[in-house]
Amino acid sequence: MIRSESGSKTNKMTVSAATSRLISMILKMAPSEIMDILKIVEEKEHEKKRRSPRVSYFMAVDYLIDNRVYNGFINNISSEGVFIETKENFSVDTEITLTFALPNSQGHIRVSGKIVRKEKTGIGIAFDVDIQSILENRKERLQTPIMNSPSLIK
Repeated sequence: MIRSESGSKTNKMTVSAATSRLISMILKMAPSEIMDILKIVEEKEHEKKRRSPRVSYFMAVDYLIDNRVYNGFINNISSEGVFIETKENFSVDTEITLTFALPNSQGHIRVSGKIVRKEKTGIGIAFDVDIQSILENRKERLQTPIMNSPSLIK
């Protein structure tokens, strides 16, 4: 049985009944509505895979791909990766090296990673290492964990 988030008994149904209801509703939707629903479901699935929370963080970034330097802006960050706004057409699995300012004006960091996601508005980067560990190795611990930084916009 599935119970709604509100816990109401009126919304109890089996997984089979819920699946059937969803399919019936989807079959009545316009193609654009189906694509919107698919995007929402895929984003929820992607969020489940994350080990660290992502927060909005607008910051300039310089990055190197195939010995060419690019400039852009970080849109959001976690200790494991960033999303960079770009119109460039990069391929998934491409190696990248980034340099950007840390929250709370704690200097710059240089980190390597891979492009793991490509969208119309930019690229998702997974760092090769958690940046918290880079700071620990440099003996420059953040005063607060990166995700609790007041300079990050939530």
